[in-house]
Amino acid sequence: MPCPVCNRVHIIENGKLRKADSGEIKLSHTVANRVLSGGESVLFLDTDQDGELNAAESIMSLRLRSIICVPLRGKMGITGVLYMDSDRPGKQYTHDDMLLSTAVGNSAGLALENARMHIQILEKQRTDQEIEHAWTIQESFLVKEWPRDDLRFTVYGETRPAKIIGGDFYDFVRPSADTVGLLIGDVSGKGVPAALSMAQLLAEFRLHATSSRSPVEVVQILNNSLVARSQRGMFCTLCYSTLDLTTGRLCTANAGHHSILRVSKKGAQYLSLASGPPAGILGGNYWTAAEEFIQPGDSLLMYTDGIVEAHGPTTQSAATHSPDEYGPERLIEIAREQYGQPPEAFINTIHRHVQQFCAPSLPHDDCTMLALRYIS
Repeated sequence: MPCPVCNRVHIIENGKLRKADSGEIKLSHTVANRVLSGGESVLFLDTDQDGELNAAESIMSLRLRSIICVPLRGKMGITGVLYMDSDRPGKQYTHDDMLLSTAVGNSAGLALENARMHIQILEKQRTDQEIEHAWTIQESFLVKEWPRDDLRFTVYGETRPAKIIGGDFYDFVRPSADTVGLLIGDVSGKGVPAALSMAQLLAEFRLHATSSRSPVEVVQILNNSLVARSQRGMFCTLCYSTLDLTTGRLCTANAGHHSILRVSKKGAQYLSLASGPPAGILGGNYWTAAEEFIQPGDSLLMYTDGIVEAHGPTTQSAATHSPDEYGPERLIEIAREQYGQPPEAFINTIHRHVQQFCAPSLPHDDCTMLALRYIS
């Protein structure tokens, strides 16, 4: 292999260091292969009785009188060989030369292994820094300042990624003075590709949702855009709802996402089942609007699958030792107790309950929630 810096081979010939092309290196492949495959150190003298080496075509063609070849051995195995040869009749290598070369090969193997590990550590640190920067940028797309000047409602949202960056997202818009819009979604996959898709989806959503389009129209636009640029089967589940603050009318378009959970005096129940497939799979218009009327005091909770699919401790009694899931039933049970609570307290309570359920582990998927309390 050539040097990764200069793309040449560094060779010591007749006591002098020079750069050469890979094709200039002539060595006995028979000897090198024996060292690489068997891990043994080889000392060849033209007086040896080793029939295999004496008959080797590479040794005969190069007219070699003496060869030392030892493995470069590290903790993880053999990474190469240290090879020396001579065609001088009076300058043959000795057994002591081979012992010294073997010691050098072992030291060099460890040094090379440590150097590679060091490079990998530096590369990982650089990648981690880039991912942290990506999360900072991704987080800037999510709403952090929630409106407090309109006494007719309170709203709060939060995402807690399982890794540094994830594919969950949420948004809040005001299409008009008397209308609020709530969006939540989950891009398939993880990492940087999902984060980039999430950022573009939010940018397009804000462009179209603020123009008083219906939830169905917005979902259709997002779907067609995602289909046009989707690669490697990436898709997105999402749910977009608008609430008329004067009447309590809730209009929802749901693209394969979890239903909205309504918390009222009567308890907690799901609204607005998915009316079409996830966005980004098929071009066209597949979604219909679902309408509900909520009452003052009611709360709405939107969430991603990281909540209901959070894994608890492994069930030892089951034959397959499969982990239990948090599930929608547990979510309803804890949600009905949060009637009248501010959205931020509502969400924090569920987060705490999910973490306790998963303990001692952490949730394996992104946990994202968006809650709104309709006051009047």
